Amino acid sequence: MSQNPYNLRQTPVSSWRITAWWRFGGKASRGRSILRIFALAERESISPIPLLRCLANEHSSASAAKIHRLADLLDSGDSVDQALEQMPELLTDEQVLKLRFATESGSLSSAFATLSNERDDASAELYIRPIQSLFYCFVVCNFCLWIFSLLLTFIAPTFKEMYEEFGLELPPMFIAVVHAGDVLAGFVLPAAGALLLLTVLMIWVIRPIRLLRRFVLSRISPSVTRLRSAKILSLLSETVREGKPLAGAFSTLARYHYDSHIRGKLLFVRNEIEQGADPWLSMAKVRLLSANEADSIARATDNDLRAWLLEQLACKKELKSQSRFAFVAVCVHPILILIMAFFVACISIGFFSILPNLITSLA
Repeated sequence: MSQNPYNLRQTPVSSWRITAWWRFGGKASRGRSILRIFALAERESISPIPLLRCLANEHSSASAAKIHRLADLLDSGDSVDQALEQMPELLTDEQVLKLRFATESGSLSSAFATLSNERDDASAELYIRPIQSLFYCFVVCNFCLWIFSLLLTFIAPTFKEMYEEFGLELPPMFIAVVHAGDVLAGFVLPAAGALLLLTVLMIWVIRPIRLLRRFVLSRISPSVTRLRSAKILSLLSETVREGKPLAGAFSTLARYHYDSHIRGKLLFVRNEIEQGADPWLSMAKVRLLSANEADSIARATDNDLRAWLLEQLACKKELKSQSRFAFVAVCVHPILILIMAFFVACISIGFFSILPNLITSLA
């Protein structure tokens, strides 16, 4: 059983909490708190379990259950990295990989200290900006659908009766808009409801975003591959600076990397190293490095210079990938606005096309 040297309470005693019910960056903040607890426990040689239970009491039911589950895994004898791998909702894949890599290389204490002080506000902003755009689009579309249904229910039948009384032919654009509304009401809305229910079930059961991140994105996006290559170079720089063999580092990365596509590339490099090949040229063969980058690293005269080159190259790749992601995130909002503007323009033209013929007949 776990020890409790500070006599900390492990059960909630009241309904109040220090943490807010809702705030931006809650997952990242929770992850940093967990990492700081592990850093403290590692530094003071104490059990992190009672500290995690106290942290769980400061969160809402969903987060609290995850943290309690993490504490239960540690209490059952799992190591920190094994427990965190079984709870992927608590930390990012990159953080878990770095902890696993640090465990294998014997630098877990420094990894906890480094990760607990990292703040990736730029990535958080890139993540939240498309979500805000999609939420804005969702709210506006719901409002527009309500207005469109009002037009089809009350205004369109009135215009049809007036045209029939004057013996006029309805404009083609108006007919097309009304027909689109009938199709939307008869087919699209039920299909959208079923699709929404299916999406919720998929998110709850198979976590498609996680599967997309681990199995698909690096295969279709060079920017994602470049970013993950930068993370690998950053980890390898620590191994190179300490003078440890690269074969063991690549073996650890090939075994535990979360991305199946990148894991296959690392496995190829590991096999090439075991056959006596240069690791950097092998990385160039699988496009984790360019030929010039691999040649520059291979020509470095000592480990300190090579480690510095790896850090600079990792920083360059990460900045380049984030600039691409920032451009895409900036484009999401205007693209959604233009799409909605197109549909609003079509509806407006369809209904306003009624007026010229109607005014001419009345005159």
